Amino acid sequence: MEAMTGFASKFINAFRVGDSFNNSEHSTVMRLVSSRKALPGDAGSEDGLAACGSFLEDLAQTAKILGVQPAPRSYRTTFTPNYRAIFPDETRNYRVDVLEGCLDSPASIWVNGEQFELGPTTLSCADGLRTAWADLISLLDRWENTQRVPSNSTPSQSPGRQDISLAIKTFDHAWANLEHKYIEELIRIESQARSLVVEAIDFEKKLSALEAQSPAPSDRVYEKAREDLVQSFGHLNAVSNHRRKGRDDLKADILKAAVEVTRKFGTASTSSGGAHKGAFIAAQFLAGDVVKSFEALRLYLREVEGQLECIDPHLCNNAGLVERLVDWEESWEVGNRYLTNHSCLTTLCDLIDSTQRLQAVEPKLTAMCEDCDVELFLVLPRLLLLRSLLFPDHQELLRSLLPHRFQPSSSSSAKPGVELVEFAASFSRVRQVAAAHHAVANTAAGAWEFFARSALGTPGEAAPGAVEVFMRELEKWSVEVQRYCAEDWNQCCSVLVHCLSNSVRAQKERVLVHEI
Repeated sequence: MEAMTGFASKFINAFRVGDSFNNSEHSTVMRLVSSRKALPGDAGSEDGLAACGSFLEDLAQTAKILGVQPAPRSYRTTFTPNYRAIFPDETRNYRVDVLEGCLDSPASIWVNGEQFELGPTTLSCADGLRTAWADLISLLDRWENTQRVPSNSTPSQSPGRQDISLAIKTFDHAWANLEHKYIEELIRIESQARSLVVEAIDFEKKLSALEAQSPAPSDRVYEKAREDLVQSFGHLNAVSNHRRKGRDDLKADILKAAVEVTRKFGTASTSSGGAHKGAFIAAQFLAGDVVKSFEALRLYLREVEGQLECIDPHLCNNAGLVERLVDWEESWEVGNRYLTNHSCLTTLCDLIDSTQRLQAVEPKLTAMCEDCDVELFLVLPRLLLLRSLLFPDHQELLRSLLPHRFQPSSSSSAKPGVELVEFAASFSRVRQVAAAHHAVANTAAGAWEFFARSALGTPGEAAPGAVEVFMRELEKWSVEVQRYCAEDWNQCCSVLVHCLSNSVRAQKERVLVHEI
């Protein structure tokens, strides 16, 4: 009996010696346990991710020191170039984002506002990795707890070298299984997420092919191809343009109107006088922005066609795409307001043309336009209102800015509301008073010059007191124009300032050339 007891004791001691750590292995496991203790409860925080990264690095090093062979990872050769750059060989390469995705246990992923379901195999692999992770953490905790107990006390409770090696091996195989299926799922999802760009590229290629055809295709075929491309831009804008509204309702008729305006005014003389000059500047500016933003997006699609892998599947993260979409939406919104509404465009062009004429007799206005003085932004709504009062048939621009001041009509255009009618009557009375005092000629041109100069603060010595009273009333309406829908007014103001400041610079350049 004593001999048997002695034999069993020797066998157990021999097993313990074979299952023990050498100094290097013991230090490595201790470092791994220390990393495990640093893991927070919330692994998704910035500090938590950093702690997980340190733990995974120590885990890979521990596996190497203990001689645990990594699971095969030959599946990585089937990954796309982007993921092959992340996983270039068959080393463990534990990545925090893979672990984070596993621990969060999502059944789906959201990309560009669309939900993509993960497959059952991937979800099963995630369950396996979570189990292996929990078992490994539990084993390390038990090993760390037994190190506090004297070596001669219950040694059989302390996990040995084989226990930890097996736990690491199980975890590594579970990791490889998940990595394989999870990355394949991501590649599938990313491909679908980029499908909007691929679709737009296909439409752009089709339109380019039609443009290169000789003889040219029918108008209907060409317009359909252009409509398809514009619609695809809208889809891209809706999911990518986080800096503006992400509108998808801007149609091809805006581009068609811009092209027609370009053709109409492209043959007009830029040096011609009269209303043509103001019309040319405003119309060409608006149409040019619409066409240029459209062509910029087309060029972008041609450039990325051969490098789709470089496009972030979260399309809002592609700065080049977003920048072009922001410009596209902004210019097409303005184009939709003015280019597709002939009356509104005519009124805008008239305002610019008449303001340019005013610059010739009022140096103060010229200086404002040249410097984009802050006072200019107070003057412009006054001038808009004055033109609308002088020419009641051309109030479409004012109606677009103050729709609540107009009432529906059986005709195509809305009629001024009661308050606006009263304001117009007030203007008619003060105009008659000014004419009686010989302060203003009894013509539309004379009235415009007089009241516009009053709006600038230089009404002239002969101006009666009634003009000052009217100008205070005008100012109330001016504030309403600016504030009722600030975005609409800002769009209009941007067009006015651009055209007026450009005309001042052009005039200066002509003077310099003449002097030379």
